[in-house]
Amino acid sequence: MDSGAAAVPEEATTVAESTTQKNVESPSPMTTSSTEEVPAKADPETPETAATASTITSTPATVVISGPTPVVGGAKKKKRDWTSDDWPDVTPLPISDPNVLSPVCPIAYNARFKEVMGYFRAALAVDERSPRALTLTAEVIDLNAANYTAWYYRRKLLESLGTDLHTELAFISKIADGNPKNYQLWYHRQTIVEKLNDPSGEFKFVEKLLVEDGKNYHAWAHRQWVCEKYNMWNGELEYIDVLLKFDPRNNSAWNHRYFVVTKNGQPITPQVIEREIDFAIRHINRAPNNQSPWNYLKGVVRLGGGYQHFPKIKEYCQSMSQKFPACAHCLSILVDVLQEEGTSSLPLAHETLVKLRDSVDTAHSRYWEYRIQQQKLQHPSEVTTELPPSTVTETTTTKGDL
Repeated sequence: MDSGAAAVPEEATTVAESTTQKNVESPSPMTTSSTEEVPAKADPETPETAATASTITSTPATVVISGPTPVVGGAKKKKRDWTSDDWPDVTPLPISDPNVLSPVCPIAYNARFKEVMGYFRAALAVDERSPRALTLTAEVIDLNAANYTAWYYRRKLLESLGTDLHTELAFISKIADGNPKNYQLWYHRQTIVEKLNDPSGEFKFVEKLLVEDGKNYHAWAHRQWVCEKYNMWNGELEYIDVLLKFDPRNNSAWNHRYFVVTKNGQPITPQVIEREIDFAIRHINRAPNNQSPWNYLKGVVRLGGGYQHFPKIKEYCQSMSQKFPACAHCLSILVDVLQEEGTSSLPLAHETLVKLRDSVDTAHSRYWEYRIQQQKLQHPSEVTTELPPSTVTETTTTKGDL
């Protein structure tokens, strides 16, 4: 069923247990322990706690994974219906990898985790295809949502059992509440949507997660995949407009707008470029020191063939540089415009670069010096005599929104 994934060998199970368990995005704490009980907070001024701390240092540390207590929407997640009573004919398999059994810092799996993984290894060893195995994978994923072997095995089970894949989407949504940036989860969901050939619920699913984190890379990548694969472009620009009105610094939303404009199959006409330039300028006016719309402006101008086709940009940048002389983003575009104009504008471009290097954007003085030297190399006849670059300590100076 999983067209993009190769079969995972049985040994990968132990790898998933020993490596991904430590990185799982779960509300459960990962603490260090030893043969002694570690106090919640050692007070060096208290003799009793100091004595306890001294005895702890003599024993090797052990990573303790106390088991998940996932919370969704402020309420404890309902316990799954897996139980070992459904497996009376199966003997759980212990971990057999010597690298896992005798590590430098052993993982102290709790009893529940050991039990579930023992049955999981046993089922995987014989490639059991049954409803109880499907239920077992849900328990494994609940314990460690980053266990890629469990997701892969689950896809094989779904196909063999002919399970209603709409219920699988609901299962994924529940797991995503506590693991919104889990690679395995997003790949699994994409596979299920492809099998169903039904992306109708994907925008709603993504939007819910973007409310919680507007810059969730996985959510945006999934949305772009849906847009492009199923030609679902209607309403995307309006959706982005809403997001940017709420947070004009959402780089992910700006990136998605550029993606929509360039990938939606519609011709990129001068009218489209003008529309996008005006859109960027409106957001620049809201917060001139916000780099995102300035970068977007650069991008759409390249689509239109260069600044010479849009003279209003030079006029706009000149006006903004008078109002906000410390806006490096504005001066940067003005340099691009002047350099594109050529010979007559190069002295002013050089002067602006020196200003950026020495006073406006000293945090990036080396970059602006590089730009100065590049201009000299490309136009040696236009070299301007100047003082050597000022010695400036390279510390970032914070300028508030202009």
